[in-house]
Amino acid sequence: MTTRSDTRRQQAVPMRMRDLMGKVVYLAGPYTHPNNNHNTRRAVEYADYLVESGIVPLVPHMSHLWDSISPKNYPPDFWYNYDLRLLELCAAVVVMPGSEDSTGVKLERAFAKSKGIPVIEWDEQEW
Repeated sequence: MTTRSDTRRQQAVPMRMRDLMGKVVYLAGPYTHPNNNHNTRRAVEYADYLVESGIVPLVPHMSHLWDSISPKNYPPDFWYNYDLRLLELCAAVVVMPGSEDSTGVKLERAFAKSKGIPVIEWDEQEW
């Protein structure tokens, strides 16, 4: 049964993302540059939009909390590989604006495309 709030929420979701409602998507965005605290906060803000739209975001930036609580000095390749394993479980990748120069996002985009996972560039105009 579709409720009125479901209908309002669906109207706010860009048409090309409506098929993702109820599905898990990987939210890709820069992490280290300019600052991992700033970028993690920004990723959470974008994730809020997805949640409010009925989409389930997987936010790899949240490993920042893990690393803060239990720092092990894992090399960047550890985190890249860890994130790609998570990405592989998702229905799509949603790329945040401003990610063009991010090494991690470039890797995530290429990996998703190689696995046939759709990559959707976040368009601020749509939201």
